[in-house]
Amino acid sequence: MGIAWSTILVLLALLPGVAFFVGLSVRDRYNRELIRTSVAGDIAAAMFAATFIHLAALLLLRCCGFQPWQFFYPLLLVEPASTVVILWNLTSLFIAAATYILATSMASFLAGGLLAILISNGTLRSLAKHKWVHDLSTSDKSFVTVYIMTKTIENNRCLMYKGRLVEYYLRPDGFFSHVVLKNCSKFFMSFDGEEPKLTKQFSLFDETRRASIEWDYLSIDGANIANALFDKTGPLVPSAEGEKALNDAIAQARAAA
Repeated sequence: MGIAWSTILVLLALLPGVAFFVGLSVRDRYNRELIRTSVAGDIAAAMFAATFIHLAALLLLRCCGFQPWQFFYPLLLVEPASTVVILWNLTSLFIAAATYILATSMASFLAGGLLAILISNGTLRSLAKHKWVHDLSTSDKSFVTVYIMTKTIENNRCLMYKGRLVEYYLRPDGFFSHVVLKNCSKFFMSFDGEEPKLTKQFSLFDETRRASIEWDYLSIDGANIANALFDKTGPLVPSAEGEKALNDAIAQARAAA
């Protein structure tokens, strides 16, 4: 029974450190293993972060006039007391401890999320393991077009895809785990001749079916990706000229139909 309570206390003490890393991982693009083969490094990092957070919280509380011995005062009572008094003291201790754990965990989660935002937007990009991948996340109205060369090669031709980047995740080594594209087309790179040549692009759907499709996504396994080229476009800014050209094109298409 004592071992179980000791384990619970250790987990509660580590909770602020775990919350910090959860907040830090909110904006990253790395796959997380549900069952880790080795968790020693994660536990050590959580212990280090939790120790720093507890020391910072204790210093802040001391600056506000809190004395640590006051927190443990209900446990130091040696005088005989009734059951009601003991339960009241234990309840007060539990409420104070729960409030402290929740407050430090929430603050740690927000601190981790803030650090992740600073890393993502470039302010603290030097802390990122793979710095280039954060450039693919567009917070403005721009979008990223991806040209993917797969490992599917037949008749001296390599299958390729083009589409708008929707989602991507990386493995810890920096290689793609999978990439999701939208509005995709396929084409081939032919290796006949002295220089590689690209063939005409083909839609993944025929024209009769494509008219009834509201959206389409293509998920490509990272194991089938040989190379990828990223092209950022934008940000897109609406203009009167562009809107007029679009309306004219729609009118011409309706007239032709």
